[in-house]
Amino acid sequence: MKIALVQCPCYSIKMPPLGIAYLCAVLKKESYPVEVFDFNAELYWKYKELWKDENDIYWYPNTFFLKGEELENYVNLFADRIIQADAKVIGFSVAATSRVLSLLVARRIKELDKDRIIVFGGPECYREMPEVFFKTAAVDVIVQGEGEITLIELLSRLRDGRALTDCNGLIFQQDGKIIQTAPRELIKNLDSLPFPDFSLFDQDRYSDRVRLPMLMSRGCVRRCVFCFDVWYYQQKYRIRSPEHIVNELEYLMKDYNIKEIEFSDLLLNGDLENLEKVCDLLIQRNIVNIEWMGSAALRNMEKKLLQKMFQTGCRYLTFGVESGSQRVIDLMGKGTSLDDISLIIQNTAEAKISITTNWLIGFPGEERADLIETMKFIVRHRRYLNMVGVCTLAINPRTTIHQDAERRGIQLDPTFALNWRYKDNDSKERKHRERVFLRFLCEVGLLDAQKHPNAKELLEDSVYAQRLIQKFIAELDNEENKKSVTI
Repeated sequence: MKIALVQCPCYSIKMPPLGIAYLCAVLKKESYPVEVFDFNAELYWKYKELWKDENDIYWYPNTFFLKGEELENYVNLFADRIIQADAKVIGFSVAATSRVLSLLVARRIKELDKDRIIVFGGPECYREMPEVFFKTAAVDVIVQGEGEITLIELLSRLRDGRALTDCNGLIFQQDGKIIQTAPRELIKNLDSLPFPDFSLFDQDRYSDRVRLPMLMSRGCVRRCVFCFDVWYYQQKYRIRSPEHIVNELEYLMKDYNIKEIEFSDLLLNGDLENLEKVCDLLIQRNIVNIEWMGSAALRNMEKKLLQKMFQTGCRYLTFGVESGSQRVIDLMGKGTSLDDISLIIQNTAEAKISITTNWLIGFPGEERADLIETMKFIVRHRRYLNMVGVCTLAINPRTTIHQDAERRGIQLDPTFALNWRYKDNDSKERKHRERVFLRFLCEVGLLDAQKHPNAKELLEDSVYAQRLIQKFIAELDNEENKKSVTI
């Protein structure tokens, strides 16, 4: 029984999707023929500008960038190619940004051949209610949570004609009713999984052609109230052994001739002892011709460990600072302090590791004065920072803040996760704060207005914003004048 695995637009274009590579590996291990269709990587080369993070608004249902005949042509093209592959089971990896095309292509496949079995998996299948998928009559089965074991068990039952009701981790329709089986337990031993198989991807289609993704761990040790992934991984954190991690790294270097590894973990430093053992093993095996990077939690890391990370090839770390206001950090449930954040940023920079910081503008409860505190924090740490990422909050289902929205006084829009309101903090106000913040980043040299997708807006803001920000920077060290600065 042949399996097709599909990645529809829109999704990250940096590297092949790691989730599908893991599924390829377990399918091949069980001797299932498999073919991969990464339509995301194909479409990217025709619409590059729309794959920039700042343009992801055009990836969602109400604002999707393809429309009318152009959209229909792509749907038909993608469905025809999958049909021609003669796969009995077709699995779609679905994120919020790829939902539109995934559903349209799946529905078209069913119109062409109703006997093909359509399986949806991925984060959107955990975040969204199953009715959303089944009402299209395009989806047969949903896999919830980690899919490696569930998919193999599902295929075994489909092949043998056995019932699905005792296969954990599934949602399907039976006699017009939606059936949800018992939750699938998380994979306890991550070392039991085969290394991801990237052989069915064309590496030249991706923007980082000498880089592949890896995982040291799954889950997170923190409980940020806005984070969906905490719930996706059932609030648990699991790590791989240092030997298994380094063995995979050597395998990727040998088989795919890559020069860089990007760890896709929610955080690299959930277990500091394990991380240091990975570094020690890289040194023992004299693996020096590789660079690696990833995201890290804002927690105390000794200078010795950071220096060892740099020695073994760590060149970039991303920290989700989100705010320079301790009050807002506490509202977010980040479990850290500004003093700790300052220390880890300084120590990382002194270890010669480049730093990217992510900032979340307009969190419920954030005041304009808190944004000023954030800008003040950035100015004080400017010499340590290399790149920044900026976004506003999408309040997604299943997150803590979504569940607590009524108690917190947040008004949600069920049709669009970005369109919420808290007192006078609405989408218009957040847009204003974001523009001021972006203009500020331009003034302190962390953002190039000419290269930003919203360059026209940022440059038009210059008369207003430049005066404001220049005044702000001049007054930053004067605590008495801090309150006089307005945005």
